Amino acid sequence: MLGNTLKFYREKNGLTQSLLAEKADINEKYYGRLERNECDPTVKMLMKICQAFGIRLSDFFVSHEKEEGL
Repeated sequence: MLGNTLKFYREKNGLTQSLLAEKADINEKYYGRLERNECDPTVKMLMKICQAFGIRLSDFFVSHEKEEGL
């Protein structure tokens, strides 16, 4: 699910939800809801989050298992 991928990249970057939200200039509670799969981000919001992760939007959709070498 999308929330799992968000959490993977956030943890990979050593960020708390609060720091990620600040870096992406989004609401911390909203970001928490995204990770819990309680809502879905808009493309624009996902672009902001990916920018905070330092990745391209297209890279976000690459399976994170490949990132871990699984």
